[in-house]
Amino acid sequence: MVKAAKLLALSILVVLPFLEAHAADVYRYSDPIFPAKGLALRVSDKQFTVADMAEDLYVCGEESAFLCARSATFKFDVPRAIKSGQRNWMVDGRKYQIEAVEQYPFQGATEELMRIREWGASGGTIYLYSQERGLVGIGFVRLDDRTYSTYLLEGNCGFGASKACSVGQRTRTPTVPH
Repeated sequence: MVKAAKLLALSILVVLPFLEAHAADVYRYSDPIFPAKGLALRVSDKQFTVADMAEDLYVCGEESAFLCARSATFKFDVPRAIKSGQRNWMVDGRKYQIEAVEQYPFQGATEELMRIREWGASGGTIYLYSQERGLVGIGFVRLDDRTYSTYLLEGNCGFGASKACSVGQRTRTPTVPH
């Protein structure tokens, strides 16, 4: 019995870090009005999922000047090091613009987040981003039918969060460029 318990404990110690690392690579976002409606960036599986639809996901490597996640319908690119005063950048013909750096209510606290807009022919996407907490909000705007879908981060640290962001952390975001 003691050997079985030790074996079980050893198995948990070996498997648990893998499960935690794998879970850290899945970023879930849900609609605040319809929480069952959501999307996920599954970095480890290289998939972007919306409801029951999955697409291949490309994530930029550490050597890239950009932090990015791209699928057929989702494109997020932000410089890894945003320069002071930088408000615009282009990636593959898509223009991104920091519209504002404002205080937003988020998970029971007020967070200073960048509102970044990216526009295309059929609409645009608005991102709420923190250099510490990563991508915390996504809004899709469709011009043809004038619809807007919002998704907010379910956890504490979103895609692209700094290594300083941890699941249990509840701190304010550091200063972002103005």
